[in-house]
Amino acid sequence: MMKRKLIPFTLFLAALSASTTSIAA
Repeated sequence: MMKRKLIPFTLFLAALSASTTSIAA
């Protein structure tokens, strides 16, 4: 149950950090 919610959240977090990195760079 927990993993089902964790996977989309991790993908969202990865996309967020990637966009933040591209903005900073």
